[in-house]
Amino acid sequence: MFRYEIGAHILLKCRDNPELEPIEVKILAKVPTRIKAEILSDGWFQRKSIHWLSDSNWFSVQRVGKEK
Repeated sequence: MFRYEIGAHILLKCRDNPELEPIEVKILAKVPTRIKAEILSDGWFQRKSIHWLSDSNWFSVQRVGKEK
C-alpha cells in the first residue's frame, strides 16, 4: 500500500530489482493498491510519462518533496 497522499513526490523502487536506483514520481491519483504517477526522473520509464503502478511491483522509499 502506498501511504503518501495525492500530490506527494516520492521515491519508488522496483520489487524485482531493489538494487537499482529509485525513480522519483508525483502521485496523481490513488486506489487501494495502485497509484497513478507522473514520472519525474529517468530510469524505468520516460520522464513526464504517466503510469499506474502497483504495490505488488513497486515500494516507496521516502518522500522527496511536496506539491505547493
